Amino acid sequence: CRLKYMHTIKDDVSYRILFCIYSIFFAEGGCSVHTYFYVESRREVIRCPIAKRIKEVKQPHGGYLRPRDLETIVLGGGLEELGGGENAPRELVAAAVDHLGRFVSGDKAVDSFLPSMLCARALGNERRASLLMNGIRGLDDVSIENALLLSGLGECRAPRDGACECETENAWKPNAVTVANARIMTRRTQRMLSDFGGRVLDCFTFDGGYTETVCGGTGDLTTPDTLWLLAESAAPISTAQTLRLLMCWRMGVHSHHDRLRRIEYLALFNARKNTVSRVHVASIPQTVASEVDRYVIGY
Repeated sequence: CRLKYMHTIKDDVSYRILFCIYSIFFAEGGCSVHTYFYVESRREVIRCPIAKRIKEVKQPHGGYLRPRDLETIVLGGGLEELGGGENAPRELVAAAVDHLGRFVSGDKAVDSFLPSMLCARALGNERRASLLMNGIRGLDDVSIENALLLSGLGECRAPRDGACECETENAWKPNAVTVANARIMTRRTQRMLSDFGGRVLDCFTFDGGYTETVCGGTGDLTTPDTLWLLAESAAPISTAQTLRLLMCWRMGVHSHHDRLRRIEYLALFNARKNTVSRVHVASIPQTVASEVDRYVIGY
């Protein structure tokens, strides 16, 4: 499932789209495709995305931003409302929930599932991916099954035994529990966004905020006053996740985006637990912000 795929990008719109795809799927380890983006004249090859930098950084004990310092808000029923026995990797389910959330919010399917479509194209699964995308109409069983299968084609994650099962069209099919849980988590995400003011920025870059140390990466989304990281795990919040929030906040402050400079909260939404964990940026010590700026990002 390994191949090299080269894009030559001549216009800024194509750059932004593929830059976003690179950061979400390839830079985060979501697909085993070796992809290189060349931007003629105006851009350099992306060298060090946010995710890679997080793995390189040795944080102080407890993390720059301790998970226990985040306020947790329970939005309703959590793990107990989900069925057991999903037959898909949770990362894949999370991707499908994210894409479905965009689709049911009003985005076109081709835009909502663009990351998976581009990755599927790189893997030679474009025809199959197009058929699946055309079968996504809402949150009915067939649509969710197609969304999960499409995310599987795009992510192509290798199972523990090292064999890639996403190469063939009929290698895997989501069971009823996986479909039902994906529906619940998509609806939870929609309710959360409604409660917190709706999406403002989505899959955004940090133009003006990149450095020689951190040259790539994107943010998940923002609502009017909050920068969000979307998660879907039964595990506790990790220091890697809180560092990602800090990095996205600080890069936003240094970017050209006015909205990112006005962020008041950093938050993580866990659709599986149905919880929001957040912190007001004013409560983050200036010494922490300065250390992240200088030693982690490289300002």
